[in-house]
Amino acid sequence: GGVQYIAINAGWGGSPVYNLGPFQTSTAKLLVFKLGGTAKLPPPPPPSSIPRPPPLRAPEAQVDKGRELYGANCSKCHGENAIGGVKDLRFMTAETHAQFADIVLRGVRADKGMASFAGQLSPADVEAIHAYLIARGNEDYQDAAAHAR
Repeated sequence: GGVQYIAINAGWGGSPVYNLGPFQTSTAKLLVFKLGGTAKLPPPPPPSSIPRPPPLRAPEAQVDKGRELYGANCSKCHGENAIGGVKDLRFMTAETHAQFADIVLRGVRADKGMASFAGQLSPADVEAIHAYLIARGNEDYQDAAAHAR
């Protein structure tokens, strides 16, 4: 309609799509500026509490398989070693953990940009990726929770 906008991903230390460097945990945002616009950015939200990851119950072999699958299928958007990215998956809510397979295989969050991987991953693959993310969350939880305060 003759209006120009500039959109910038911000808040997580680079672009995982282009592998531009290490990622940091932060609140990711999509900032959209209208050329000639006069609106001001709202203040940043206060740090939220980070959900505690569930206990890791998967065997080491499953976590290792999940690490490999994550690297091949998820890291471009969700960050190397599951750190940062469009959505930091180390610290999912209990609801997201419960829906993980439906999100990845059935596209229940397609409206938020998460496409279905049903054609690429099996249910066992998704379980392995989930186990890896639970392991990563447990590895980093104490430091991240202390930093968020």
